[in-house]
Order: sequence, then C-alpha cells, then structure tokens
Amino acid sequence: VAVAVDKTATGTTAANLYVRRPYILQTSMPRFSLYGDQFGCGATIINTTQEARRAVVRWHTEGTLVGKGEKKVDLAPGKEAYFQTEFTTNAIGQGKILWEADILNAADDTVIEHLAQDAPLPVRPPAAWRTDHVLAAVNPGETKTYQNTAFIDDESVVLNLTATANPLYRLQRSLNFLLHYPYGCVEQTTSSVMPLYLIQKSPEMLLGLKDLPENVDPAKMVQGYIQAGVSRLFSMQTANGGLSYWPGGTDAYPYGSVYAAHFLTLVFKDNAAAVPEKPFRSLQDYLRKVMKGTPNTTRSEENADLYTRAYACYVLSLDGQLDAIQYIPRFDTVTLPEPARWLLAAALAKNTADPARVKKYLETAPSKPYDEKEYAQTLNSEVRNTAVRLLAGSQMNLPAAKLQPLVNKLAGWLDKHTYYGMTTHDAAFVFAALGQYMGKMQAGTSKASALVTGPEGEKGVSAFEVYKGRAKGAKKVFQVQNTGTVPIIVNFISEGVPLQPRTEPLSEGGLDVERNFVTDHGAAVEADAPFAHGGMYLVDLKLTLESERENIIVSDLLPAGLEVANPRLDADAVAALGLGTAESSEDAAKENKDENADKSGNAEESAEGGDDGDNNGGDGSAETPPEESTQKNAGVTPTFLEVRDDRLVLAFDKLDAGEHHFYYAVRAVSPGTFRQPAAVSEC
Repeated sequence: VAVAVDKTATGTTAANLYVRRPYILQTSMPRFSLYGDQFGCGATIINTTQEARRAVVRWHTEGTLVGKGEKKVDLAPGKEAYFQTEFTTNAIGQGKILWEADILNAADDTVIEHLAQDAPLPVRPPAAWRTDHVLAAVNPGETKTYQNTAFIDDESVVLNLTATANPLYRLQRSLNFLLHYPYGCVEQTTSSVMPLYLIQKSPEMLLGLKDLPENVDPAKMVQGYIQAGVSRLFSMQTANGGLSYWPGGTDAYPYGSVYAAHFLTLVFKDNAAAVPEKPFRSLQDYLRKVMKGTPNTTRSEENADLYTRAYACYVLSLDGQLDAIQYIPRFDTVTLPEPARWLLAAALAKNTADPARVKKYLETAPSKPYDEKEYAQTLNSEVRNTAVRLLAGSQMNLPAAKLQPLVNKLAGWLDKHTYYGMTTHDAAFVFAALGQYMGKMQAGTSKASALVTGPEGEKGVSAFEVYKGRAKGAKKVFQVQNTGTVPIIVNFISEGVPLQPRTEPLSEGGLDVERNFVTDHGAAVEADAPFAHGGMYLVDLKLTLESERENIIVSDLLPAGLEVANPRLDADAVAALGLGTAESSEDAAKENKDENADKSGNAEESAEGGDDGDNNGGDGSAETPPEESTQKNAGVTPTFLEVRDDRLVLAFDKLDAGEHHFYYAVRAVSPGTFRQPAAVSEC
C-alpha cells in the first residue's frame, strides 16, 4: 500500500505482492504411532517457479523409527510432485524422520537449493502401560526366582522387589493399587489415604512402589499424602456439612461423608495431620443427622440406610461423642445388617470397657444378612463386610480363634485379586482390617533371615529388615533364598508394555463396553477390513450395565491412523453419518425423556438419553416421526468429554441398567497397518 499527501490532496494505491519460496517441501505423517505399526508418510515437492526442475528427496530415521530411502522426481513449471514412503517402529519412545531434498537444474543436475526438515514422531505403547504385582511367600528352605515374564523385555521395563518377614508387607499390592488409582471422588480419596494413616509406623512400605521418587523420607511422604487427602476431602464439603462426590459439589453423599469422617476422625484423634476444627465439627453435625435418619439423609429401613446410620453412630463414638454413645440403644430393637451390628458392638467396647456386655450385645441384638452387591449407596460387598467384622472384632479384642477365619478369607481374597479385580473401597477396607490385625501379630519375625541376589549383588535380610531392589531394562533377575524359620513376604512389581496387548475391551464392575465401526453408508466394518484413506467412519461405543451405575469412566484408545472429529469443533460430523448433531443430542435426549416421563401406558417408545431400546414390546418403527427418530439415535450424552491425540475419554455421573450407545466420528488420515488398542471402562 502506498500513500501520498500534499497540501491539497491525499491519494493511495495498493497491489498484491506474493512472498513465497521458489521450492517447498511438505510432509504428512500421523500424529503418533504405536509399537508394531507400519505406516506411510507423504512427501510433496512444490515448484513455484516457471522453470522445469528435478528433485532428489532422501529420508532416514532416528530413535524408535525405521525407514530410509531416496526418490527422484521431475517438477514441471508451477507444478508439484507427491509420493509415499513406508516406515516401521522398532521400540517405544521418541522417533524422528529427517527429510532432505536437493532441487536440481533439469538441464545439468546442478544443485540449485537444499531443503531439510526434521519431523519428530513419538512411538507409544500399543496398550496401556501395565503393572503386574506378584505377592508371594518364600517358605523356610525355599529359593524362588523373579524376573519379567509379562512385558516386552526392553529398556523400558522396570522391576521392583521387596522382601521382608514383616507381615504388613503382604498388603503392599493393595497399597500400590490404592495410591496409584487415577481418580479422586470422596470414596476414592478416602480409600487412598486411609491405608497411609494405618502404615505410619511402617512408612518404608512406600519404598519400592512404582512411580515414587528415590531417596525420599518415607515418613514425611506419608504425612504429606495424609495432609493432602484431608485438604481434598474438605474441598468437597457442602453447605449442610456433608461431603459431595467431587470437589465443588452441592449435594452431600451420606455414605461417602461417613466413610470420609471415619478417616478424618482417626487422623484428628491421633494428630496425624492438621484437621480444621470448624469444618470437622460441621461434618460431625451432618453425621448426627445421618445417624438419626433425618430428612434428606437416610430415612428408610433398607439395609443400605440402616448400615449407614449405624456406621455414622460408630464414627461419632470413635471421637467419644456422648450423644452418639447414648444413641446406640436406639438400635437395640432394630434388625440391623450384621456388619452394622458389629460396628455398634465395637463402639460399645471402646467406650464401656465391659467385655461381658459387648459379648451379650453381639449375641442377642437382632441382625440379618447383608448380601446385596451395591455399586452405589454403601458400595456393599461380601469382602467389605468381612473386613468390617475383622476390624470391629479386633477392636473388641475377640479371641484369635474367632478372628482367624476372617483373616484367612481376606488374605485369600488378596491373593486372588489384582488391580483389575478389586475396587478401591474393597481394597481399602481389606487393608485397614488386615493392617490393624497384623500390627498386633508380628511375633516370631526375629527368627527371620534371607539372602537376596539382585542385579547389584547379594544382600542378607534378618528380623524386621526390608530388602528393596529396583532394576530397569532387559534380562534383570532377582532370587530370594529363605535361610530362616519363618516365611519371607515378597512383593515383586514389574511394569511395562504387555507382550500380548489386550484387544478385547477391558471392563469391570458389571459394565461391559464394545466398540464397533460403521461406514458413512451405514454398513458395519468387519474386524479385519481395511479403512479407506480419507474416509469418515462412525464409532459406536455400546455400554451394557447389569444395574444402575455411578461414576463411570470410559477411555477409548485409537489406532494412530485415525483422528477424532472433535464434536466441539466439528458438530456436524456425527450428523453427517445419520445420528444428529453433537449439540442436539443432549437436548433431544432430555426432551425425549421428559415427554415419556409424563406418559404412562402409551404405545410410544421410551428412551433415556436417546438410547436404543423398546420398552413396550411393539416395533414402533412405521409411524415414528423423523424428529423422534433423530432423538432415538442421538446416543447418551456424557457428563464430561475429553478428546486427546490417541483417545476419547468419557465420564458419566450415572447410567441406568441396560444398553447405552455413544457415537462419535473419526477420519482415516494416515495410510498403513496400525494396532488397535482396547477400550477401557471402569465404574
């Protein structure tokens, strides 16, 4: 733009000016790759001049990628040339493709210009990084060997081994699970920090666990974790004093509040962390309402409500609250769930010091089985109830003969259940019950001795000593030889990428997830069928629940060749495949649900969240208006959705029993043969 000015006039003029390189090298690659992928990358050489040219393109790789070659192409004036080349992966980690292009004079092949481009490309695990925890006992006279057998044996593998006669170390697997659980609602937070309070006298149990820094003071670490847990729990406090499911919530969760108060009471009484007095007393006032079954807490005679009320009374009694102790007789004529009765008996034992009265109370007060498996309310389970009986029985100082069957049952449960076979709630109660019991049963460890041979040499262990070994890389081996007279507890934790990546969806808690692909023509994509480069596909995540569930997380990991059409940015991507827009699905689902809630005994289909399903037995298809069909196919709407490079993460506060569908669109953006990881769901 040019501007001219004099005393009498002004003037301007403008013209286009093109600024561009005469020769351009452009490459296209996937955003990431998975170990085992074979993929193509495209290279385009652009000649913006009016002279004919020739180009020599070379490429090679560094790091975790494999690929090398050279390609000669002719470039007409003002034209471009495109070609593809293949790459593979040989390890997990950071890779890089280095491209070079020499632009030559077409007449004599002299170099006119040199172009270069470095393109980093990460190689990720083909499955979620996994941990395998072996808990074993090496009996006197035995020798056992521990090495990696579950993961790809490369430099990324990490091995941790502890060996000791301290019986508390039998609980290290559940401690590891609880500390590294990735979510943090009121129950999960309490479940993570309750065991830490219980291991204050053995904080070295933290050492050797995965992802923890080296050369730390374990006692300070335990104290820091406990304090952080206290702060997080009070960040969930509501106006009525109770605690909500998540920080910032407005509705109190009665059982979660009592469970958290159990931990906070122990910490407060033991001065194990700074518990703010006013919020703590406000929480206790809320527990009084729960104990009495006042409105908006726990009023019914259902097992879950009766248990929660008795549990609240027990927790208040732990702090010596006189009104709670005096309230115990109010439950004498009520037929309580059996574990609730044990909790009240423990409260009596603590505050009356009258074993005969406690024994009579436990034998004569009415109780009933509590067999319902719950995924909400009190999260009841058989193993939780067994742990409650052991916890209460230890506090009542019941004879060992009465407690040992409970100990054996819980120890057997620990041996059989790994990370994907337990819940945080169950694991925390088992840990608390066995930890309290084992803390009193450590006689005989003075006769323990063992010889441990690891990658760094031999080391002897005796009495309460703990061997802690760590090794990283391939072909590492530990050997434990018991030279004493009591068993040695071994915790062997290996981490890495599974030798056989899981391809079937991973589900738990009565929730199954299934992933299917559909073309833009509505046809299902077969398991081994190729995807068309550049094509759009619909992903149908089918969630099947045995019963109503709360706090559901679904993580759908994607192959590197697919890219999510972000519903926030591309709202019409799903609509283009015939299932309504992302924005409309929530409103349509709500309207559909509200309309059906106002009708009873009608012949129309009732759908929650736009899910498939026929609740009246008729076909309902011939006369369904188009707008209702769109509502039906919109799919269930998550509470939270996050789109990442390699996965889509969904969270639902609650889903009803039955079948639900969530739809989203993907594009096949990169050619190649890609590994497809499994979808993961938890609740």
